[in-house]
Amino acid sequence: LEVDDTSKAVVSTQSTGDCSHVDLLMFLYLAAFLHGINFLQILGLMKILLLLGVVACLSPVVWLLPPFNDCYNPPKKGIKYQIWDIPVSLFLFLKLICMVIRTFELRIRLNFSSSIDAEQDQQLHRKLRDQAYWLLENLIPSHVLTELKNSGSYHRDHKNVAVCFASVINFQDFFDAKWKHGHESIRILNELISDIDELLNIEKYSKHIEKIKTALGCTYMAASGLVHEDPDHVFVMMEFLFDIKKVLDLFNRNTMGFEFQMKYGCHVGPVASGVIGQSAPMFDIWGDTVNIASRMMTTGVVGKVQVLKETVDVIESRYHSEKRGKVFVKGKGDIETFFVTNPKL
Repeated sequence: LEVDDTSKAVVSTQSTGDCSHVDLLMFLYLAAFLHGINFLQILGLMKILLLLGVVACLSPVVWLLPPFNDCYNPPKKGIKYQIWDIPVSLFLFLKLICMVIRTFELRIRLNFSSSIDAEQDQQLHRKLRDQAYWLLENLIPSHVLTELKNSGSYHRDHKNVAVCFASVINFQDFFDAKWKHGHESIRILNELISDIDELLNIEKYSKHIEKIKTALGCTYMAASGLVHEDPDHVFVMMEFLFDIKKVLDLFNRNTMGFEFQMKYGCHVGPVASGVIGQSAPMFDIWGDTVNIASRMMTTGVVGKVQVLKETVDVIESRYHSEKRGKVFVKGKGDIETFFVTNPKL
């Protein structure tokens, strides 16, 4: 009798079954949904469509396939839901997931848009910084700019510097205020000065010569020997002056209606250099050498490079010169001057 009772209990247990694993399967489905959200690198709409497909495929399982069908028809041990609870739960969970996907996608798009805007702002900032630095380098020599960054000020004494002036003496003859309010005349002058500036891109000139400024609109001022104490810098300055003459000749041939004329003056000696001003700082040089070079230009002859005997003594090994005679120089009286004619072969 006991054997029969035991057999009946076993049969009863087998026929009844334990369906608590259905809850486990629900958690597995939820994990699959979360996997689709977190790890699929696709558009949010595609994620939603994919999840809809998964739900559409899983829902019939509740009615058609074991273990759901066996456990729900009729309900067995461990079942806490009705047969329609699982599909409804899946669809409700899907709706929640769709909202989360949409929120994540909007946030990702916003972050991406913000990163693009930030990158564009950085590029604009770098561009403006480079433009400002380029402009500052054109106003102040690079070696002076480096010193300014380190100490905030700059002033130096130089023992041997060649200073030159080259001035367009007849610009006013061509300046017509009635012709586009003088803008066209200024544009033509700017083209000439820019052509002279391009000479400084040549390596031998960029190494030794610094443009100081364009004084009074049509007077070009430069100096050599401020950076490198190379004794040959004076010869480089003379080459620069003769190249300016070539640039002027070419410019006059290519520009109709303009026939600019220039005077040239140069002197060698000690100068002081520095940067003046906090707002719109300007690099400049001072000294008797600068004054004499300026006087050599103003008292000179069109197309000639006028110098004093001290400069002739420095360049006579490579350049021919001819004596002009005594010229009255303001502040100096009558001084004997020379014209540098051409290089020696």
